[in-house]
Amino acid sequence: MAIPALRAALAARVVMITSNRTRLPMPGGAIPDAARAALNALVKSLSLELAPDGIPVNAIAPNFLYSETYFPRALRR
Repeated sequence: MAIPALRAALAARVVMITSNRTRLPMPGGAIPDAARAALNALVKSLSLELAPDGIPVNAIAPNFLYSETYFPRALRR
């Protein structure tokens, strides 16, 4: 597991890339939204676990990207 290695490192940091999309669920996005929500929960839990060791855990969570693939025109208002 990575946690012992992080604790043994002299200067460790954890950064995860996730999404804000879970704040506005859309039809057809149940599976990817569930995965993003799980990662957001992992960031919160891991940050609490590693805080006593001084290891920051952060997430980069961009908002919607206005592209046809990510946010289809049919769903835009």
